[in-house]
Parts: sequence; structure tokens; C-alpha cells
Amino acid sequence: MLVEPLSRPGGQVVRFWSFNRMILELTAVVLLCACADGATVNEPASAQAEAVNIDASAMVRQQAAIAIGEQRTLWVSPSLKSKSRSTVQPSWRSSNPAIASIVPQANGGQYAVVTGLANGAVYVIARTPAAVDSFLVIVGTGPAALRFAASTFALTRGDTARIIPLDTGSTLSYSSLSSSVATVTTSGLITALASGEAKIRVSSELGASGEISVTVSATVVPPPPVGGNRIVAALTRISVGSGSALVSSGVPLVAGALRDTDVSAVRVFVGGVEQRIFVAALQGRHPDGSLTSILLQFPYALASGIPVAAEIVLGSSRTLGDLPPQVNNPGMPDAVILPTDPNYLVQTDLVGATRSVESTSAISSFASKYDADFRTFADLHWATYSDQWEQNYYDRAQVYYAQWVRTGNPEYWTRGTRQVLAYRKGYLEPNAYGTSPHWSQIDGVALHYQLTGDEMSRFAVGRVAEVLRYFRDNARIVGHPDIDSRILARTLAAQLWSWRLQARGNEAIATAAEISTFVSTVLGLQAADGAWRYPIICAPLSAGLTYMDGMLNESLIQAYIHHSPNPAILAKVRKSADYMWSRWKVASQAVEYAPGCPPNSTDPDSYPELNNLVVNSYAWIYAQTGDVVFRQRADSLFNGGVRGQFLYGQKQFNQQYTTSYRYFFWRSAR
Repeated sequence: MLVEPLSRPGGQVVRFWSFNRMILELTAVVLLCACADGATVNEPASAQAEAVNIDASAMVRQQAAIAIGEQRTLWVSPSLKSKSRSTVQPSWRSSNPAIASIVPQANGGQYAVVTGLANGAVYVIARTPAAVDSFLVIVGTGPAALRFAASTFALTRGDTARIIPLDTGSTLSYSSLSSSVATVTTSGLITALASGEAKIRVSSELGASGEISVTVSATVVPPPPVGGNRIVAALTRISVGSGSALVSSGVPLVAGALRDTDVSAVRVFVGGVEQRIFVAALQGRHPDGSLTSILLQFPYALASGIPVAAEIVLGSSRTLGDLPPQVNNPGMPDAVILPTDPNYLVQTDLVGATRSVESTSAISSFASKYDADFRTFADLHWATYSDQWEQNYYDRAQVYYAQWVRTGNPEYWTRGTRQVLAYRKGYLEPNAYGTSPHWSQIDGVALHYQLTGDEMSRFAVGRVAEVLRYFRDNARIVGHPDIDSRILARTLAAQLWSWRLQARGNEAIATAAEISTFVSTVLGLQAADGAWRYPIICAPLSAGLTYMDGMLNESLIQAYIHHSPNPAILAKVRKSADYMWSRWKVASQAVEYAPGCPPNSTDPDSYPELNNLVVNSYAWIYAQTGDVVFRQRADSLFNGGVRGQFLYGQKQFNQQYTTSYRYFFWRSAR
């Protein structure tokens, strides 16, 4: 069985995860019965229960309604296949223990008793190392009405506004009761069409609902009397409370918008009134030398949960005196000013080339499902585990920041920031940044710096790059037993970010020349047939894992974009893509997992859930060359990956979304 180590602090390996996905064949038997306090319930005979097949491609839930103080028993019986391997002992968890508690019982945890504690609704989750089942439990009168950052909008015809829910943990649906006045998209974007009033109905799968009132006026409010380019933004208070708060955040910029000498030509208007601000250029530059982000700081009175519309104007000199740098917790500020239009945000290339969620649904039904699945499972993972640093394997922070860019929803910005801080403070800092390559999730940390100006995150980038130099400096040793494609990918990513952000740890910043040398070394390790092979894979054989090759290609592509457009990178990535496609499995719609390793009779040889770590190789080649064969292959990989996903697992969820959002841009680039 091929297994992958998950490292803990200090690089110590503590457990192994197999890619054997029993969830696809899990059968759940659910019995809901009233129980007296302390009563014992015997496991039902198979003839007394009806088996329900669980489809891993959807969130399958059983439902129960109980009163406050009432108890019910939830049973889960694994499939014959999982029984034949070992006794599955699920762990149980309530998504909100204040509403309903869950207590595992005897018989190896095969059933548990749920107790209603307060009005509301929860998910009860039963989890094994390879399977997850969930139950929707309605308690008492059910969930309270949904809450929103703003429940009323005054818009002019043609305006747009986004509904920002304050409650997470379930998927929301939106509908307009007066679509001739205002429409609403599946992600909560309102568009004002004609004068009048409209109601927007919002419902959750937990049974909660709420309404948004929209008033549309034909009157056009004049913009602030200034020139320059305008960025539509909003102030959002992160901390709980009201009154004056320091607004402090990084604002991403499109290429060419500002240069180092232009920071005096930035103005901020709130409610049409110019604010006295502090502005600073943050490290990081677009390929044309222009700024990638700026830090804005100023005080403003606002309350949590009520966003305030704002506008950032570039190219017009300020009329008010500048503020000095403000003292605040830069990692998680009290309040932020963030662009709200995803069509602007995707143009900044903050997270790499991508497209907005609104624009990708037309690509295919799989693109729509990709984003719908994200909303469902992102909320499930957040409700269950919040920002635990262990959830950041394969860079959950980057995943959330990318979704903020693609939607403009500040909730994802907040989640990404909390996830970075949990990872940095819970893992990197306690271990003196001595991360293993597997646990180097550097993109999210670098993005956190660019979005907050937190110098501790920039320092972390520099320190991690220094730690991983061991692998950079030993990569030239052909057959080195400690190095594989993923390690090279993580090492190259860290060196690139150290150079891009001029991030110094305790030693020197990675230089452009060092990156050029490292890229040449990596390219020289590719075999003549396009494979990347290492003794560490399937020892004593020399083999490779295709998903790791996809990760290495991704880092090489980033080096091509941000460091130097070396034509050898395109040639090597193309050769790698051709090699992987020669291992394409039609039946599973995935590439072979471990070409060169001996066949394994107990595990499949391909895993479509890993396709989206490979897909960008093909989409990017199409964007560079126009060869439609590579777009077709990219589409096949993406569709197979969405169809065969396993998003209940925290690692698998991150693998699905960590960089695959770039596929949308590259496959549509011509």
C-alpha cells in the first residue's frame, strides 16, 4: 500500500494516510429511536434496518427532529468491504455542542446518543480514517433567522451589492421575489435593474431563512470630485464591538496601477468623504516593476457586522495631511478595507491567474459543481474544525484567499487570515520555523503579508526558505534519497517567495541567480521520457508519483511567470505532461498514481481526487502554445477530478482547491 507521511512539529512522522477511499463503498444504516435517560439500545438486526448507499460526490445526510432535552440514537454500520479490513470505530462530533451534544456509546463507537440542548440545527458527524457520514438534527423550534452584515440596501439602477451572511456552516440559496427590480445570483450578488422595492429570500439547508430589503432608485449619486482610477471597496470590522477602530489592511493592485513613487497619489473616500490615511508600499512587484499591494491605515467608527461602502482612488494626490504609521495587531486587524468586486480582484493576479466564480459557471457543469462543492464543504470543515493549524496541510489559507479573490466575500479573507495565523503561531514559530517540506505551506503565509503588511509573516517566508535550502543545495545529487518532486516543488516555491518579497530570515535573501541555478538543476533531473524519478519512491526501485510531478510543474510555472520566462521550463513541463498522459486511465478518468511501482492488489492505481494537482500543467501549456489537445486533456482531468472528489477529508479538500482555480483562466486564455 502506498502511504504518505503527515509530519508533526520537528519533522516527526506520527501517522500515515492511505489513498484507499472506502467512502465510495460505505453503506450507512441509520436508526433513530427515542431513548430514556441511561437506556441501552441493542444494535438492530440487519433485517430491521434499511441500507442507504452514500455517494461521496454529494453531502449525504440523514435527518432527525428532536425536542430540547430529548435523546435519540444514531447508528452507523460500515460496508462489507470495510468490515473485511478492520473494525471501523467512528469518532463522533457535533458541529455545535451548544445546540446538541453527542456521546459515543459501546460497540466500538458504532452508535452515539444525541441530546437536544437548545433551539437550532446541527450536523452530527461520524468519521473514520477513510469515511465520513453526517446527520442533520433539528432541535426544538429549529434554527433562528439568518443574520446578515446588512439586511437593507439602497441602490441606484445598475449598482451591484453582495449579501454577506454572518452565519456559516451550511449552504445558502438566494431568490428574488421581485426579479424585475433586482436579481440575485447563486452566490448572493444583487443587481439593481429598475426603480422600486424588492425582497431577497435567503434559505439555508439547515432550515433557517431570512430576507434582504432592496430599494432601487433611478437617481445617480455623483462620485467624489476627483480623477484617477477607482476601486470599489468596503470597510469591515473584524473585532466584535462598535466605535472607532483602526482600519488596516493590504490592498492588491493590478499591474501598472502604482509604482513606488506614486504612493502619494492614493486617496480613500468613505460615504463620499475623503479620509486622512497612512499609505505604504508593501514588498512584491509585478513583472513590470509596479506594486502588487499597498498598506492602508486610518481610524473610522464602525460596528461589527455592518460593512460601510468605500472607494480607493489611485492617481490623484491627497488633499489631507498624511497620518503616521498606526500601531495595531497587523496579523488580524480590528477592521479592514477590502475591494469587493471579484472582477477587479482577479485582475490583480494576487493568487495567480484565475476567473471569478460568476464567470466560470458557463464553462461546464463540472465548473459549477466545483464551486458549489466548495461552498458546502468549506462551511462543513470550518464549522467542524475552524482554523486548527493541522487543517492547513496543502495550504487551506491559500484556498480561502483564492476564494475571496474569486467572490469578493470578506468571510473568506477572514478565514484565510485566521488559518495563516493558526499555522504560523501553532506550528512554524514553536518549532523555530524548522518545517519539513511536506508542511511548508508558504503561499498562504506570503499572501497574508501582502494582505496585512504583517512583517512576521514576511520573516516566516524568509526563515522557511532558509530551512529548505538543504534540499535546494542537495538537489543536484542525482539519486539523493531525501528528495522527490514534491520536496523540490515546496523548496522552489519558498525560494521564489523569499526573492519576490525580499524576505530575510536569519540569513541572506534568496537571489535571482540562485533561483536560476536551482531551476536549471531541477530541469536536469527529468528523465528522457519526461518522468521525474527518485529512489525514495518505491525503494529499491526508482519511481515517481504523478500528483507530485504536477506540484513540481506548478512551481516551475510560477518561476516562469514571476522570475524568468525560461523556454526550457515550457519544454520540460510539456514533456512531463505528455509522460503523465501516457498513463491516463479511461476507466477512472485519472492518470496513473505511481508509474514504475509494482502493482498493488489492494489499492487502485489511479485517484481522480488528485487530478486537480495535475490539471494546471495542461491548461498552462494550452495558454502558452494554443495546442487544443492540452486544453482537452485539462478539461478531462478537471472533470474527472470534480466527479471523483472526496471532500470530507481535510487534506483531500485542500488538494482539490489549492491551485486548481488557475485552470479556469489558462484553459480560457485563447
